[in-house]
Order: sequence, then C-alpha cells, then structure tokens
Amino acid sequence: MTSSLAAATDIAPSRRLDRGPWTVVDKPGPAPGGDVRDYPSQAPYWWPSRTPPTGDPYGCPYVQRDGERNLEADTGTGRQDLEKVFDSSYDQQEGAAENNHGRFHDLLVAGPASATGDRDLVRRTVRDAAPRRVAAQIAADGSRPQELARTRSRHYSTFGLVAYVRPAAIGRHVGVDLWRYRGPPGRSLSRAVRHPLPAATGQVADAGDAGARKAVPRLEEPPGGDLWALRPAAEQLDSITG
Repeated sequence: MTSSLAAATDIAPSRRLDRGPWTVVDKPGPAPGGDVRDYPSQAPYWWPSRTPPTGDPYGCPYVQRDGERNLEADTGTGRQDLEKVFDSSYDQQEGAAENNHGRFHDLLVAGPASATGDRDLVRRTVRDAAPRRVAAQIAADGSRPQELARTRSRHYSTFGLVAYVRPAAIGRHVGVDLWRYRGPPGRSLSRAVRHPLPAATGQVADAGDAGARKAVPRLEEPPGGDLWALRPAAEQLDSITG
C-alpha cells in the first residue's frame, strides 16, 4: 500500500531531495504586471468590469459577481496540473482499468480539460471512450459484466453510470455525441442506462427497498433537471463501505 501511495502522489523522498527550495520568482513567466516578483491570485467570483485594453488583459478594475465562477482562476494552474497528472504512472494505470476506475478516469480528464480550454483533449478522451468503454465494457443487453460480478453489483451498476453520462455531456460541447455511438452488436450508452431500470422501479422480483422506491417521487429535482427518471441511480447516494 505504501508503494502504491507514493506512486499515486509522487512523494517518494528520493525524488525530492535535489529539488527546491522555491521562491515566488520560480515560475515559468512573470505575473500580469510584468514583475516576476509579483504573486497574483485570481479570486473565483471576480470579473473584469469592462473590456480589457489591447495588450493588457488585466488593465481594468474587477467587480464581484457572487456565485459566477471566472475560469481565469482555474485555467493557468489547471493546465499545469493536468500535465503533471498525465505524466504519472498512476494516471496510466487508472486509464487502463476496465471497470468504473477507467471510466471515472475519463471523466476526470475531460472535465478539467474542458475547464482549461483544451478542446482537443476533451474530444480525444470522449471519442476514445466509444470503443474502450462502450463497446468493450457494455454487454449487448446493456449490463456491465465487470460490475455485475461484484458483491454490490446493483450499487456499482448505477453508480458507474455517472462516469458514462457526464463525459457524454461534456463531449457534446466539442462535437462528440457518445449517445449516438453503437458498438457490435448494438452496444450503446442508452442500453446501459435502461438496464437497471426494471429492478429499480419494481418490475422484477429483485426490486430493492420498498420504502426507498416510495420516497423517489418526493425527492427535490436538482438544478437543471434530471438526466433520466431513475433519480437515485444517477448519483452515489449510498455508502460504498456499507
């Protein structure tokens, strides 16, 4: 476990002995003001009050828009963090996983890549998910054998759908429609979504907890509406340890 933790976080002491110490001037470029000794920090809810002048993107007063996140706060450091992640052996291991780890890897690549403006990476990640995640991991009936083999198969069959539908939603912003993909023989994301519905809605013998089913219509609809009618299965609402 220790070796796995070191590989995942890149904290092996021997790899740090010849690095640093770092100061505020140890950065790839100067701050917006042009002085390498300056340290800028972009508050997430602050925006330019007018169009910045040519050649000086920060040359205007900022105003607060509470709750509206300015992606300038994330873009610069986000791209550097992505590069570090992609260079790690842990990233490669997770990306090669054939269960929900691999699918969540795609989500955790596509999401930050979209936020930092790397549209090519988003497009490549979601497009590659078609053969790697849909055709290879969804059966013809919509089930996912890797999840059905687990002791808590119902939980993982529903929880894992999050890592399918969210990259699909992100992909639409860069012209990739994962919902339309059909793998042999007819394997698709839509079938994966439909597969757990009979058990969750009481149409089969193993229909889960009756009290939970009655509570579903009383749940408050999330902002933006539902992805589909099966609300509890769309998110991880139960403990993964219970």
